[in-house]
Amino acid sequence: MKSQEIKIRNLPVSEIKPKSVRVKPVEILLALVALGVYFIFQRNLLTSTGMVLVLLGISCIILMPDRTLVQFLPDYMIMYNSRDREICNMIYWDEVVCWMAAHSRWICIQSAAWPSICGSLPRTRKRRTSGTKRDKMMVKLVNKEMVEECRRQMVKERDYDDMSLIFTMFADSTRLKIMNALFVSELCVGDLAALLEMSSSAVSHQLSSLKKARLVRTRREGKLVFYSMADDHIKNIYKMAFEHIHE
Repeated sequence: MKSQEIKIRNLPVSEIKPKSVRVKPVEILLALVALGVYFIFQRNLLTSTGMVLVLLGISCIILMPDRTLVQFLPDYMIMYNSRDREICNMIYWDEVVCWMAAHSRWICIQSAAWPSICGSLPRTRKRRTSGTKRDKMMVKLVNKEMVEECRRQMVKERDYDDMSLIFTMFADSTRLKIMNALFVSELCVGDLAALLEMSSSAVSHQLSSLKKARLVRTRREGKLVFYSMADDHIKNIYKMAFEHIHE
């Protein structure tokens, strides 16, 4: 996987709740306010200090922006852009390790903090140097014309991001079952839940992911919301994948 700049709306859906680092540490500020209240009730020289702590804590809670800076997941971390809130950077842990390995022949990471944050990284990890800058400089270009032709045929990086989101939707069997049902007819959440023998909340979660990727559209009829496929392109991809595995 390659670390990339991606739109927030195109982030892959993860069932694991990420660990977050935020601008406003609410827990610390509340503890500061509680400490200030404790000092005030002491009725001694610390009373004025307590009032300052209470005012400072409440001011920070009200005035400080409540933004997420970084989120940690098992395979990657997400760094949010402070200037453009619609853009973020996905940095994969394997590339972090490879970058560190590129600056030393062997790397040994022994930290209990990484598993607690990421959940799946091993406590001790050794990686040998590979793909260093010197190795890349020694690459021999065989067919320059063909390489230039391929480069001209490459599309924009954002298009690759959008396409990868579409293929991410095909990486879950439940979403494939939902798409298969919607190819036949538009259905509401209750009908899909009964068909797949799943809870309505689980079906709604998957439909939300499909709608976020612009693969399904909705139609409201009274209190019911009906879902259908957005176009025939997805059906063609589904059909080709099905034919491929049965060749």
